[in-house]
Amino acid sequence: MNAYEEIVNRSNDYITLINRDYVYEIANDAYCRQIGRARTDVLGHTVGDVWGQERFERAIKPNLDRCFSGEQVVYVDKFTFGEIERHIHVAFYPYGEEGHVTHALVFSHDITRLSQVEDRLTTYEVRDATTGLFNRRSMDLILEKELEQARDASGSHFRALLFVSVQNLGQIIDLYGHQIGDLLLENTGLRIMRTVRANDYVFRFEGNELTVFITAIDDRMELAGIADSIHHEILLPYQHGGATLTVGACIGVAISPQDGSTSEELVRTAHIAMSDAKRRRLPYVFYDSELHNEVQGRLTLGSELDGALKGGQFVLHYQPIVSARRAIVGAEALVRWRHPQRGLILPADIIPAANEAGLMVSIGRWVLFTACEQAKAWSAKRDVFVTVNMTAGEFLDTHMVESVRRAIERARIRPGQIKLEITESESMADPQEAIARIKTLQKMGVDVLIDDFGTGQSSLSYLRNLPARILKVDQSFAADLSDPKTGQAFLGHVIAAMKSLSKIVVLEGITTAAEAREAIRLRFDLLQGNYFGSPLPAAQLGELLDARPAGPVSSFTRGAHRS
Repeated sequence: MNAYEEIVNRSNDYITLINRDYVYEIANDAYCRQIGRARTDVLGHTVGDVWGQERFERAIKPNLDRCFSGEQVVYVDKFTFGEIERHIHVAFYPYGEEGHVTHALVFSHDITRLSQVEDRLTTYEVRDATTGLFNRRSMDLILEKELEQARDASGSHFRALLFVSVQNLGQIIDLYGHQIGDLLLENTGLRIMRTVRANDYVFRFEGNELTVFITAIDDRMELAGIADSIHHEILLPYQHGGATLTVGACIGVAISPQDGSTSEELVRTAHIAMSDAKRRRLPYVFYDSELHNEVQGRLTLGSELDGALKGGQFVLHYQPIVSARRAIVGAEALVRWRHPQRGLILPADIIPAANEAGLMVSIGRWVLFTACEQAKAWSAKRDVFVTVNMTAGEFLDTHMVESVRRAIERARIRPGQIKLEITESESMADPQEAIARIKTLQKMGVDVLIDDFGTGQSSLSYLRNLPARILKVDQSFAADLSDPKTGQAFLGHVIAAMKSLSKIVVLEGITTAAEAREAIRLRFDLLQGNYFGSPLPAAQLGELLDARPAGPVSSFTRGAHRS
């Protein structure tokens, strides 16, 4: 009961748990209310007692037996409740422990109330088996019907499509299994349906993506309120086995007719807005022409990237990383593109364009080999390490480990002179594979830093199992150092937790002497930020390495006072 308690209590659908003796162990309020029985008349009784032995033997028992054998069973059937006949979408999920199925978890949806177009959608083929929501085919039919009506209608109302990308499901499935992941996705759809109006639609698009069609609305503020409410509902946590599970969401909003007058156009613009929300880590983003132009600009940059890579237009700048004693111990390699017309282009624009052009792995490999060569050059001056950022695509690339090995051997450096950085959220894209890669690299002597720590949704259990020795706390927390009651206290607890796991803790984004002092007092191991030096070309950072590193690096570059 505990594993599904919140879902059962919140769901308006019919949920039951039936054991191998065909006896009800769980029946939620909606189920008991629908069949017209008190819970005491259901729990502890067999399915045959409740539905009649003839119907049980003929229609229900065969499906339960298939479920008990490990098969997921989904179908649509007619059920009679008193004098009313209803179409019910039924899904049987095998449930048990250690590979042994002990129960059937049954979810049922009433799909009787349908409009004229929805009458064409009562068959299983146009419903999503996992969530019970209308699927992508249904969405195309309904959107075309609704948008055609909108074109023929007069008035100030407009329609809108919300494209919802559900986050963190992959990590939850890896940790708890597909059944829990499917339950959370289904309940996410139910939460959205409770948030919107009865005349709006919710669809399963594909994978972890849902869409919401708003049939009539008056202004953007009202639409923003709907998007915000959906985001808030999705974020409400679940309890499972003593752990708190939270799924996230990024939502793109497109309005018809201004953002698209056809189903295809509206889906495309809403998807662009959703991708922008993910990139900017925002709850929701409205599509507009500027966003479209930005996407087109990234596509144009992407078309030029291959020539830039072959033409030697990329350079690396390096930002110092210092110890608590303010000595330079390393540097983060940051790619720059010397564009012949646009000037110096930063990673925030390079990485999205490279990902869309499929060139991120090639550019990342160039960065890796160049950074290793630079680490070799600096080793004559001082023993410093260089960190290289990797996207999830680069880190999980089949040839990544071999590329790191070759880069180290070619530059003739020690493995400890190069370190890799991957963000917390990207390390969770495929947690088990990321953990395996980190362990392989550590055996080679190469450390992996978890960057932007504190901005993702990782759990303590995930962190405890993560073999990475170095955590880089996100720069947004540096500003909190000025607040002794909340910011400093919070960071103090974070550091204590990390130290208890024998982690090395880095704070980036330090911009003032006061922040540096507090970071040292709180026992951060390494520090980074513009106070200690902005990203510099290799030659300029080499000059800093030649100078005495006793004080802040910033004192060598802008005459800042020592603290």
